[in-house]
Amino acid sequence: HISTNISLPQKGLHETDICWNSSNPDVIAVDGTVKRPAFNKGDSPITLKATITKGLESTEKTFFVTVIAYEPTDQEAVDKTKDWLTEDQILHTNTSLTDVTSNLLLHTVGLYSAQIQWESNNLEVISQEGKVTCPSFSAGNKTVQLTAIIKRGVYSATTVFNVTVKVLASTDLEALSVTEAWLTPEEILGNNENSSQVEKPLTLAVTGPENTTIHWRCSPGAVISVEPSTMGQLTRPSFSVGDIAVILVATIARGEISLEKTFEVIVKALPLTDEEAVTLEYNRIKIENTLGLNHSPYAVTEDLTFSTTSAYGSVITYQSNVSDAFTLRTNEDQSITGVVTRPDHNESHRQVTVTITVTKGIQEKIKTFKYTILALRDITPPVPVSISPANNSVNVAYNTKETFIRFNEDIIHPDGSNFYGYLPRHMNITLNGLPMSDDYIVRFVGTDLIITNRSGYMPTGKNEIFIPAGTVKDKSGNPFAEELTITYTVEERVAKNISIASSVPANGAARVPVNTEISFTFDTNGLTKGSMFNEIALMNEQYPMIPIVCELNDNKVTVSFKYAGWSLQKGKIYWLLIPGGAVEDRFLNQNKIQLLSFVVTPETIRPTVASTFP
Repeated sequence: HISTNISLPQKGLHETDICWNSSNPDVIAVDGTVKRPAFNKGDSPITLKATITKGLESTEKTFFVTVIAYEPTDQEAVDKTKDWLTEDQILHTNTSLTDVTSNLLLHTVGLYSAQIQWESNNLEVISQEGKVTCPSFSAGNKTVQLTAIIKRGVYSATTVFNVTVKVLASTDLEALSVTEAWLTPEEILGNNENSSQVEKPLTLAVTGPENTTIHWRCSPGAVISVEPSTMGQLTRPSFSVGDIAVILVATIARGEISLEKTFEVIVKALPLTDEEAVTLEYNRIKIENTLGLNHSPYAVTEDLTFSTTSAYGSVITYQSNVSDAFTLRTNEDQSITGVVTRPDHNESHRQVTVTITVTKGIQEKIKTFKYTILALRDITPPVPVSISPANNSVNVAYNTKETFIRFNEDIIHPDGSNFYGYLPRHMNITLNGLPMSDDYIVRFVGTDLIITNRSGYMPTGKNEIFIPAGTVKDKSGNPFAEELTITYTVEERVAKNISIASSVPANGAARVPVNTEISFTFDTNGLTKGSMFNEIALMNEQYPMIPIVCELNDNKVTVSFKYAGWSLQKGKIYWLLIPGGAVEDRFLNQNKIQLLSFVVTPETIRPTVASTFP
């Protein structure tokens, strides 16, 4: 129940965003502000829907809450109590205020702590506490006016009840007393020998001496019938339910008064049937009773035990779905041992299903128990299978940042923690004889131990990394007990200028054929595209940017027109702009900006006769 503002977070785990929607923002706003409804509005159920998103993915989660209304005012409490204080509330055991023969229930506290004060205009018949004194037969019925004054705080209201109290019958009490003495256990047992061995119908009289009437009720009601047509007939419980104790209540009445007399009998259960025997045995067989020295069916390491002894005369048989990791062996006492053979540590745990069949006569029930047989514990320490860069390697790439040691199984930190990374100095890992600085971090990723220089590349020259024994262990807790020294030499970074060695057409060439394929070659091999490669541009005096496609193969760049049908134009001057950073080598050396130009062969102009003389 909500009565104050609640917290609706806008951000979730892993940088997710949360958007809230309220089925009634007037009661709970999407920022969590709560406005309780007035008392006369009642509690307000609200549905809150959270939409959780990250990127293009989203999901929803719904919460159902109830905002409780404000407590009622004094006037509301009094008015509610007045509405509540009806005839039914004060009748107690009476059926009507026009036929009152017993005490009334005059409440002194109403709803929401409202106080009720009673006034009677005839205290001799009905007191302020609700005690009823029936008048004598000769006095006749009495009508009493009861006034309820309801108060809370300074507010009050009144309710008036007119009550008719009936007279006493003159001789009914004596009649009831006679019938009560007559109605003995022997009178109702019928052909049963005693009340604790009831197997036959009972004799339940509906009339007694002195013109009294007898009404019966029983609990539980489904065992002995109190219906007129089947009065006293038994519905005996099944064997599995067992004998049932039944309370019979006889209400003896005459005139306006009555009394009750109670009997207790034991109704015997029916004999055991085959179906019940099978069901009872089926329910008796529990998996926890088969575990032996094991603590759980999901972690079996010791033999299991099974019983073939039935408490209900049934036959119990067992069958297993496997025969290698688990076998069933019958012992001399006819009990069965589930012999466990645990798989090797490099094998998976084995799942075993035991089928239990319970039979008697033609009845049968089957149940299954599932167990997990744990593989043997791994006692072999992890072993390195590869190192990168390789131990004793030379000319290791200058931009090497990480050293990988791969083991033959998953590894973890010696203390079992699972942080993203660890400082190598805390693990006594050294570089060239000195503790590694905090620029380095050690990570455990699956089977890999990774040492990373977070601030740059590994130092140029010889690097000797020493990893002490016990730095890693496998998930079974076996430590790598040997020291490990890894040595490799990192090459120096070579700095140079990358220039164009040649081009087609050559820079400054004239009379270039229109079908010439444009290309240029750098003086350095093994180049890759730089950040400015796509900015290589071809232009002429007509087009400041001609659409082209450039392809890099080793150190040669080939330039082609992007659209079909385009070619060099006769007589035009072309410029080819190669921006700085268009290509780079593995040492990140880049080319400088360069502009090439060439002239395409003009069209041939044939001479024509302009004039003749004479």
